[in-house]
Amino acid sequence: MSSNKNSDISPNSTEFYEVIPTYQDKISDLVEKKRFKNQDHFLDRAIEVFLAWENDPEKAMDEMTKIEPTIAQYAHLIMMGTDYDQLKKLYPKHPDKFGNEWLDYLTSPKSIEMGLEDKFEKSKAKHSSQSDKRASHKDYEHAIAQKTSAINFLKNQDFSKLDKDLEEYKFDGWPLLFTHYSRMFPAKVAVLALATLMDQQQKSIVNFENFTEMAYDLCEEISDKQGMRESKQRVSREHKISTGLPKVYSEENPDINQIKYENRYKERYFGKIKRNRKDGKQYFEGLMSALGLIKIFKIKNEYHVTFTEVGKEFFFKDNPMFEGEFESKSFSDKEIEYILEHLISERQLEVNLMNSALNLIKSKEGVGELAVSQLDEEFEYEIEEYCKLNKDDVNFERLNEILESTYKIKKDKENAKNEKDTKKLKPIEKENAERISKKQTPIQAIRVATMGRMSELNLVKWEIDGGKSLFELGDPKLIEIIKKQTKN
Repeated sequence: MSSNKNSDISPNSTEFYEVIPTYQDKISDLVEKKRFKNQDHFLDRAIEVFLAWENDPEKAMDEMTKIEPTIAQYAHLIMMGTDYDQLKKLYPKHPDKFGNEWLDYLTSPKSIEMGLEDKFEKSKAKHSSQSDKRASHKDYEHAIAQKTSAINFLKNQDFSKLDKDLEEYKFDGWPLLFTHYSRMFPAKVAVLALATLMDQQQKSIVNFENFTEMAYDLCEEISDKQGMRESKQRVSREHKISTGLPKVYSEENPDINQIKYENRYKERYFGKIKRNRKDGKQYFEGLMSALGLIKIFKIKNEYHVTFTEVGKEFFFKDNPMFEGEFESKSFSDKEIEYILEHLISERQLEVNLMNSALNLIKSKEGVGELAVSQLDEEFEYEIEEYCKLNKDDVNFERLNEILESTYKIKKDKENAKNEKDTKKLKPIEKENAERISKKQTPIQAIRVATMGRMSELNLVKWEIDGGKSLFELGDPKLIEIIKKQTKN
């Protein structure tokens, strides 16, 4: 390297920069520790970092992170107050890559005196491990590429013969699908995630948290891809496959409630353990459990998940979205038949509501606002009849609460309407009456979710015209399956 140690650099200078012995020893020590290939490598990196710092400060950190950090460097960033999320962006594989050395460093007398461990744990507690999965944008593609391998692995697994001594948390028998999920496609993505994880680990039972993280990650990637296609093609809301998939995370405009949103989505779709207030027992609820696709166990104070036999068979069914047809439909006809015959059939009141909706739609040429209100009335009637005939159902009281809440809200809405029609209200009173008159009843929420699922399963054709929902009957073959399963 041409340089003049004691004066300005001359373009014509033939002198070489002389590294003083103290520096040489330190550089040699770093080379011996495999931090750098040789002395020239060190000097090249030093120049690159300082040139970036002088010419483009924002990229200086990018240059620095091209070489993995030492434990001391990583610890220093923590003590400087670098957020754990930022650390994960800088060094995605750390501190895990340090292994046990990191734990030893955290608990060393020097670190304890500095308060390093406490600062690290507080920062980490605010971090969502889901963001680590988000760092890769091709997990869905990898899962699809691995699908054949996962199928071959699952073919050799008998999920009906798992250890009977395991502590299993079962579904509570709720006869409906919850209003939280108006679409069922996320369940198909979740079985892909579970199969992929099992194949990767060559295990028939895997960690539940790892499963939910992978399932959410795949759903989010599909949501991003499908959302862009639907936006470009101006697909209307009722025809969007992305409905039900999670909203896509934005680094430019991050939501401060992102972690809460992710956890709520995972709980509703992939499952959570919940204690029943009546019998005090713990149950496993969520879309996957309600459909009977998975089972969850507690092993050494950690939750683990596996397939049921119907869950495995559902995974084996070919899906048009997984074949790259992002613009087509959520499920193939064979998948829908399987869903209706083996999954939905386990939720008897759900089947009854679907049949009731189909009967009403058949009796009308088209369903507008009046018929939507009639759907609410039909659903209310079906739930009342179910309660009359199933008083031994463990969920009888909860179903009755839905009815009682609906009755009360309907009465309040009627009173609010009468007040608006007969009184001269003050602005705040008028605002309150408007709010009450627009309040959704529990049965209206059930109707919205049920009709959304029926549209997804091609039981009905749904169009929105001028803000009004119009329904027509869907595939006759699929409708016949529902008719056969209907009973009180």
